[in-house]
Amino acid sequence: MYLVNPHDESWQNYMMNRQKELYESLPFDGWHIDQLGDRGTVYNYNGELVDIASSFERFLSKIKNATPEKGIVMNSVNQYGQSQITNAPVDFLYTEVWDEYKTYLDLNEIIQENMEYSNGSLSTVLAAYMNYEHSNETGNFNTSGILLTNSVIFASGGAHLELGEHMLSKEYFPHNKLDTTKELNKQLIAYYDFLVAYENLLRDDVEEEDMVLSSPDWASFSSSPELGKIWSFAKKKETKKIIHLINFYDATSLEWRDTEAQQPEPQTRDSF
Repeated sequence: MYLVNPHDESWQNYMMNRQKELYESLPFDGWHIDQLGDRGTVYNYNGELVDIASSFERFLSKIKNATPEKGIVMNSVNQYGQSQITNAPVDFLYTEVWDEYKTYLDLNEIIQENMEYSNGSLSTVLAAYMNYEHSNETGNFNTSGILLTNSVIFASGGAHLELGEHMLSKEYFPHNKLDTTKELNKQLIAYYDFLVAYENLLRDDVEEEDMVLSSPDWASFSSSPELGKIWSFAKKKETKKIIHLINFYDATSLEWRDTEAQQPEPQTRDSF
């Protein structure tokens, strides 16, 4: 596999012309442009240093001008080049999340960072593959781990690229060794119904809001994900205040991927 220089206008023109040929036969809605993330120090054929990320804004703008009726989006692997991508005419921001961003808080911070880049004008979709190591063998996705990660992503104002012909557990999308249980399917419908019904309160023109919660009873709150506590944070929109409560009381890990499918189901508690 050859890596090409995205600054090279000859290569840009070649790609756009081939894409136009494709559109003549297959009327896709737009482009999904991928990348490989930060490759470190790289050089072109002539041995000159190349700053790959600095090419993204101009390249994407050129693509949009060539096919203005088509949407475009670019995968920012681990946020590489995301600030440049945001300045281009993309439809939304898309981040494929890897181990540099392991924790639930990392997911929240990616989404908040993207909102800041775009001044709240672009929403975020995360490609975040669940139960990664567990999916090396056949079995089922872990319902509690999936739902906890989705809770964090949705409450933070993002969406999760996870469903197609099957639920995704690897970056190689045809990989399909894990099944979703009936219970998980039922819960996913409820979660996505909620995401759609309350999209205006989850991500449209909402701002961070300070909040401190306490309880005279058993409940213990934290301002970031913490085992044995309820993560609480708030946002505001106009006269509304939106309070998010995410239960980490029974969680055994703060890593969102739940890679071995071991995140336990939370208990129902009335009191301690």
